[in-house]
Amino acid sequence: MRGLVPYAWRSLVARPARTLLTAFGIAIGVAVLVAALAVNAGLEASIDRTVASLVGRADLRVAAFTEAGLSAETLAAVDGVPGVALSAPAIERRSFLAPRTGRPGADPVTVLGIDPDREPRVRDLVVVRGVALADAAKPAALVSERLAAADGLDVGSELGILGAGAPVRVTVVGILAGDGPALGSSGRTVVLPIAVAAALATPDEAAGGGPAPLGGITRIDVVLAAGADVTTVTAGIEAALTAEPYVLTAPRDVAATLRASSADVRAMMALLAAITLFAAAFLILNTLAMTVVERIRELGLLRAAGAGRGQVVRVVVTQAVVLGTAGSVVGLALGGLLAGFVAAWLRASGSVAIEAPVLTPEVLVAGFLGGLVVTIVAALEPARRAAGVSPVAVLRTRADPTAAVRARTRWLVAVIAVVGVLAVVLLPGASATPSAIARTAAVYVVLLAAVLL
Repeated sequence: MRGLVPYAWRSLVARPARTLLTAFGIAIGVAVLVAALAVNAGLEASIDRTVASLVGRADLRVAAFTEAGLSAETLAAVDGVPGVALSAPAIERRSFLAPRTGRPGADPVTVLGIDPDREPRVRDLVVVRGVALADAAKPAALVSERLAAADGLDVGSELGILGAGAPVRVTVVGILAGDGPALGSSGRTVVLPIAVAAALATPDEAAGGGPAPLGGITRIDVVLAAGADVTTVTAGIEAALTAEPYVLTAPRDVAATLRASSADVRAMMALLAAITLFAAAFLILNTLAMTVVERIRELGLLRAAGAGRGQVVRVVVTQAVVLGTAGSVVGLALGGLLAGFVAAWLRASGSVAIEAPVLTPEVLVAGFLGGLVVTIVAALEPARRAAGVSPVAVLRTRADPTAAVRARTRWLVAVIAVVGVLAVVLLPGASATPSAIARTAAVYVVLLAAVLL
C-alpha cells in the first residue's frame, strides 16, 4: 500500500492546473461556510450584548405605545404592583446638538434620560472618563466615546440640545464606553438626568429654567422582588395600568425580535454556504472521475499486478483527502477574511447590529470537517468505479465514457443530499421555518437540474 500512495500523488500533480482549481473550489466552499458560521456566531453574541444593554437586569419592560409616552401616574402605578422591587423610567428621543463655534451642525443624536438613582440597579453604564450622573435634575450629560470622538467632546464640554423651546444647556461630566446604551443610535448617544430630558418637550419650563414635569416616559424597566412570580406580576401590571396604552414585554421577547430581524441574513449566508459546498463537491466528483477514466488502463494493470479493490479505493480516497485537506486549510484563512468583510458590510448597511464575526475553535473545526466530509463523499463514486475495473476487460477494450457520465449523474443526487444535511446541522438558523426550508430546497433542485443538464 505504501507504494500506491505516491501513485495517488503523481496522479494529482500530473494535472496541476486541474488539481489547483479543484482545491481552490473547495477552499471557496469552506470559506463561505466558515464565514456563515462566524457571522451567525457574531450575530448571536451581538444579540446577547444588545439585550443585556437594553434590558440589563430587568425582568419586564413597560413601553409606551404612542409618542406621547407614559405619565408619572403610570410610573407610580407600576411601583405599587405587588412583587415589583424597582421600576426605572427612561425617556428616549432623537434630537440635534446646537451648533458650536467653529463646528457646523452634525448628525442627529439619541437623547436618553435616566433616573441616576434607579438606573444603576438595572444596567451598568461604563464610564471610561469622568463621573456618572448623580443628580436627577442637574444639567449634566454623559456622551458615548464615538460621539465624543466625532464631535470633539470631552469632560467639561458645554452642549446645547435642541428641544421644543430654547436649547437645553448641559455640561459633559463623563464619557461612556463605545456606542453607549441606545440601540440604533449609530453611537451618537447623550445620556441625561430624566428631568432634564423631560424639559426638551416642555418649552415653557425649559425657557424658564424650572424643573419640567416628569412625563413622556418612553419605557419603564421593572425588576422583580426576590421570589416574585413573573406571571403574577405581569397580571398585576395589566390590572393596574388602564389609563394609557402600553406594551409589556420580557427580555426573551426582545431577543426573539432581534433574532427574527436577522433571520434573512442567516438564511442568505446558509444558502450561499450550501451552494458553494455543492459546487466544490461537483468539482471533486468531476476531477476524480476524469482521473479514473484517463487512468483506467493503469488501474487495470494495478489490479492485474495484485492490487485489491480496497487498495484501489484507498488510492482515490487518498487523492480526495489531499485535495480536501489543502482546500479546507486555505478555506479557513479565506473564511476569516470573508467573515470580516461580511460583518463590515452588515455594520455599514445598518440592517443588523453586529460588532464582529466570532471565529471560535468550534467554527474552524466545523468548517474544516465540512469541507473534508463533502470531499470524501464526492470521491466515493469515482473510488467505487475505480475498484470495479476489470483487468481483463480493460486490457481488451476502452472505457465507456457514457457509463461514467451516468454514474456521476446518479451520485450527484446523493452528494447534494449530504450537503443539504450539513447545511441543516451546521446552520440551524437557516431552517428555522418551513418556508425557509422550502426556499432552500427549491434552490437546490434548480441548481441540481442546471448541473445535470
